[in-house]
Amino acid sequence: MTQPVATVIAGLLAVAAAVIAFGGVWLNIRHQRSVENRSRAIDQITQAVAAVETLAMVLVWLPGTDADGKARGQLKVLDALERAQIATARLEVFGLNSAARATREYVDATIRASQTDLGPPNENDRARVNGRALAVKRLREARQEIELSTTRAVFDGIRSRIKQWWTRADD
Repeated sequence: MTQPVATVIAGLLAVAAAVIAFGGVWLNIRHQRSVENRSRAIDQITQAVAAVETLAMVLVWLPGTDADGKARGQLKVLDALERAQIATARLEVFGLNSAARATREYVDATIRASQTDLGPPNENDRARVNGRALAVKRLREARQEIELSTTRAVFDGIRSRIKQWWTRADD
């Protein structure tokens, strides 16, 4: 082998190594971005659950307080409603529409129930309780879906690569 041929081969090997390194870095960046997005989505779900549960607890606590406590309680209700609305909007931004819709329905049911007179439980109160249960269930399902989606995507990618390799081997 002459020196020019060896130089060309060494150059091609260096280019191949650089392409492989670039591909590895690119895949790593892509994976890190998906992990970061998943982490943000799970954080939004956690905040939505906290807002829903805070609102539910404030509404349970409010009727048993005195007049002074009711004024403070109403401020807490408004704060909890605001947090729930913001959490719902963030869920929508992340594309978690089912969880966002259930959370919004719970907030709407809570607002409707708060507009009725205090007294024995009525249909609005039942709607609020059912809405909370549905919102928490949908938030839980959304979190499980997010947690499983990465694992599923990895297995689907591996399966498709094996399938491509297998079909090439058959040809």
